Amino acid sequence: MTDGAVDIAPGLHDVVDRGAALGPDGAWIAAAAQANLSGMAFVHGQADRAVVHLEAAVAAGYNDSVPLHTGPALPLHQDPRFRSL
Repeated sequence: MTDGAVDIAPGLHDVVDRGAALGPDGAWIAAAAQANLSGMAFVHGQADRAVVHLEAAVAAGYNDSVPLHTGPALPLHQDPRFRSL
């Protein structure tokens, strides 16, 4: 996935790995990076990928529900996987 002409997904995946390597103290870092990957997937119309990243974010402790009720995430509100989060 790209943001303009620069593909930032590999960098976010690296952040996920580094945050996870820190154990519980780094869980929030991994969660935030997964949430950002999910948001990028939403914007690019990749609903399945977005839900997978969002599930990983929630599992790592992500709990900011405000962005999930706006913009690109709205169409997923009917998806049972999304609703279970």
